[in-house]
Formats: sequence, C-alpha cells, structure tokens
Amino acid sequence: MIERRALIQGTFATLASTWWPKPMLPTVVMTFDTDVTTYTNALFDMETKGIPGTFFADADRINTAGWPSRDNLIIMAMKGWEVGARVYGTINGGEANMVSVLASDRGVAFSRLKAAKDLMYAQGFDIKSIAAAQRAWSVPLRGMAAQLFENVRVADVVNYGPVSDRLYVRDGGSASWSSSDTVASLSAWLDGLIAAGPNAIGIPVVHRIDTSGDPNYTISPSVFHDFTSYLQSRIAAGVVRAVTFSKAMTP
Repeated sequence: MIERRALIQGTFATLASTWWPKPMLPTVVMTFDTDVTTYTNALFDMETKGIPGTFFADADRINTAGWPSRDNLIIMAMKGWEVGARVYGTINGGEANMVSVLASDRGVAFSRLKAAKDLMYAQGFDIKSIAAAQRAWSVPLRGMAAQLFENVRVADVVNYGPVSDRLYVRDGGSASWSSSDTVASLSAWLDGLIAAGPNAIGIPVVHRIDTSGDPNYTISPSVFHDFTSYLQSRIAAGVVRAVTFSKAMTP
C-alpha cells in the first residue's frame, strides 16, 4: 500500500510539474501612445535588443501628416509588436476622455469605442487592446469594452501591479516618460520592479521619443536607448521579462 501511495503521489507530482505554470518573472510592458517617433526612435532599437512593445494608435489619424502610417503599423506587427488603439471622444469639437463622453451621451461613448475597433479593422488590424485617453476609465465603460476588446490599459495607479482586471488595468502604471527622466531614474524604477517580486508588473507610458516636443511628454532618444540597453541586460540575466500588453494579461 505504501509503495502504491508513493507511486500515486509521484505521478501527481510529475503532472503538477508538467502542467502547472512556473512562477512568473516580474514583467515590463513597454507601451507607446500615438506618436510617430515610436516608429522612428523606438521600434528598431528595441528589435535589436529583443524587446517587444505595444503601440496604441489614434485610429482616425492613421496616414495623416505627423501620425504613423498604415505601413508603419504593419512593420511594427511584423516585428512582434502588438498594435492597439487609444480611445477618446470629442465634445464640442475638442478631444475628451471617455468618462466625459459617457457622461455627455452613452450612445456616443459606445459608438466611439466601436469606431476604434472598426477603423483599425479597416486598416487590417483586429485589435485586442485599447488604452484609455488621459487614463480616464470607469466600470460602465468596462462593460461596454467587454463586448469589443480583451484588454484595457488605464495605468492610473503608479505602482508595481499585479493586474486584477484585464479590462480595467489600473495597477502597474508609471508617470508619462518626460524630459526629467534620466537613465539612472528609469533604471532605478526597473530595479524596484524586479525587487517587487515575480507577480509584479510595470507599464511605462511613453508618448514621444525625440530631441524636441512638450517636455512633459517627451524623452530624449539617448536616454531611451540607454534604458533599453539596461533592460536588455536584466532580461539576459533572467530576472525580468518584457512582453506585449496582451501577453502580460495572459501569462
């Protein structure tokens, strides 16, 4: 009987080691919003370092002057990036976040979400993920999005995760990267993520990578490239992983 019990226990242990997921590494999800400098100054740098990204396009601005082209997005996807959409609406002709649009007109809010889905599909992208403009989101919007998408980046809580709701991803956020960021400060942020443990997630929000632009939303290419080199070294050391937004939601 003892031998039979040991055999059964050994069998279950083998199955557990085969089928149960191993503990996850801390996760970095590099996300980028709308700006064409992601294509010019991030995509190819990150490709050489084996780091994927997630780009949230403004669906109705693709192929317009100053914004990414469809070809830019296709190349991103070909290189292993996830392409999603930033969702926003308009009130009196000006851009507004979706919470404000919902308060103004529920039907318009849903129409804006669906328009992002349809416009991206027309460009050849069946998107799974969206980012809430101005990091403004709500439970009713979550319910609307559930009919159209799988993941919603809000990232309005600046910490190291973990994620509890993939349609309302608040935790893991960072302040928008800006001209005040340095290689030292960004590397310290990554070190903190690693120290936070295997279920921690960090979601940088990057807008513009350039030598000019709004300093609150622009990081210099040299600082950005030096940080990705540090991230590459930490990945190679086996202490952190970098994945797309969708992948991070489905470990």
